[in-house]
This record gives sequence, C-alpha cells and structure tokens, in this order.
Amino acid sequence: MELRVPIAGVVGATARTIIESPIEYAKVKGQTGQTWRFGEIYQGAHLQWARTGPMMTFYFCAFDMCKRNGYTQTALGQFISSGCCALLGFWIVWPFETLKNRAQAGMDSVHKMPGGLLGLYRGIGPGSVSVFLRNGAAMIAMQFANRKITEWGLRD
Repeated sequence: MELRVPIAGVVGATARTIIESPIEYAKVKGQTGQTWRFGEIYQGAHLQWARTGPMMTFYFCAFDMCKRNGYTQTALGQFISSGCCALLGFWIVWPFETLKNRAQAGMDSVHKMPGGLLGLYRGIGPGSVSVFLRNGAAMIAMQFANRKITEWGLRD
C-alpha cells in the first residue's frame, strides 16, 4: 500500500467532518425533537472525526487492497468490495457513531447509556444494511461517471 492511501483517508475524513457535522447535528436535533442553534453546529464534531477518521482510512486501505488483488474488476465485485470495506470500517467505529449522536442530542455520553457498554452498539443492524448498500451503490455510480468522463474526452 502506498502512503498516499491512508493520508487520503485522514484528509477525506477531516473534510467530511467539517462539511457533514452541521448536517448531522441538525438531523439528530430534529430526530430528538430539539431545536438546533447555529452556534452549536459543531457540537460533537470531535466524536464525528473520531468516527470518520479511522472509518475512512480503513475503507481506503481495504478497498485499495481489494483493487490490487483483482476483486474490483466487475461491477458486482466493485459493489461488494466497496460495501464490505465500508461495513467493516463502520463496525470498527460504531461506538463513536453512538457517542456522536448522544453528544449532538445533548445527552450524557456513556454514564446513562441504556444497555451499558453494549448500548454503544444499538442500531448496528439497520446501520450495517444502510452502510453496505450506500457504499456499494456509490462505487457503481462513481465508476459509471468515471467511464463517461473518459468517453467524453474530459480525461486522458
């Protein structure tokens, strides 16, 4: 693996946290029936970065490995490789997703967690289905767009 792959994960995660955190904050406030305040849009961003940094770095490294070993030569291979790499990355960081949501909702992080430490994994089933399908489909869409850009002569 080239050093640029994990570096891309860290840089991508930082950019994603900056862009996504206000949206996630507003989403969580809406889901919990709370009013969101503009001055708090980065509440929980540190936990979002703790979630997104390892997740994206793992994804880029694992997908690079799949690509180098020939698993992404077909559309189905791309879908499954991307979905599985994202899924494994999300499983690794799922507790930070739960903590981020609790922080954005203004809830105590762990001390009053329903289900104790296992409560950190609440929602992992539906989250897993979502992560697998979103990332598999996104890879197919990206590969299609890359082919079209090349066909149209916009890239050598």
